[in-house]
Amino acid sequence: RWPTVPGRVVRSEVRDGRAVIRYVYPVKGEEHEGYDIAAGDWPYRPARSAARRVQRYPVGAAVNVYYNPLQPNIAMLKPGLVPDVFYLPVVTALLIFIALPLLSWSIWRLLVR
Repeated sequence: RWPTVPGRVVRSEVRDGRAVIRYVYPVKGEEHEGYDIAAGDWPYRPARSAARRVQRYPVGAAVNVYYNPLQPNIAMLKPGLVPDVFYLPVVTALLIFIALPLLSWSIWRLLVR
């Protein structure tokens, strides 16, 4: 479990269809800058989703920052994993699940001829 400190959003904008959020937070008297919202967060979202995220974290907003006590420069605003972290493995598994039987069937058809 990571400790929390109060932080402040210093940059919040949509750039190239992506939400760019930057925040600063102090750890042991030293100021750090973070950019991760959550672990495993998928950065490629629809523009509407990016706009909602920017609205949720406006410049100047106070935020709770969770940071790694061993490496204070690693931080995030939402603890735990987000469902986005499973997107790529699930899509990959589905493609393999579809591709392997088709490949096996194709090879079998070639051998039977």
